[in-house]
Amino acid sequence: GQVEAGELQGEDRLYTKYDFTYGQHWEIVQGIDKGISQIGLRAEGTDGSIVWNFPIDILFKSLNVHGWPRLVISVFGIDGLGRDVARGYGSVLVPTRPGTYTRTVRLFRPICGSYLQQFVAWLRGTQP
Repeated sequence: GQVEAGELQGEDRLYTKYDFTYGQHWEIVQGIDKGISQIGLRAEGTDGSIVWNFPIDILFKSLNVHGWPRLVISVFGIDGLGRDVARGYGSVLVPTRPGTYTRTVRLFRPICGSYLQQFVAWLRGTQP
C-alpha cells in the first residue's frame, strides 16, 4: 500500500511517520513495521493536498484474529525554528482481505488543556 496524500488546512511542509500496532500472536513475515516519508509541499493550483506517495510493504501472519494489525499515522511539520511539531495523529485497521483499498484516516490534532498552557506554548514556540 501507500500513504498517498493529506489535507491539513493552513499547514505546509509536512511529513508522515507510520507504525503498525498488532497483538502478541501476530508476526511480521516480510517488510518493515515503521517508516518515515519525505517532506511534502502544498502544490499551487491543486486541491490543497500534500502528496507523499509513500509506499508501505508488509506481510503479517497469525493463527488468532485477536490484536488485528492497525496502521498508525503521525503527521509532523517543521516550525520556524526547525523543530518537529506534531500536526495530527490517526489510525486505521489493516484490511482483512488482499486487494486494492482506499482508506481515509481522520487525523486528530493535539491541543493544550488550558488557555495558560496555550499561552506558554505560544511563548516558547512549542505546540503540544
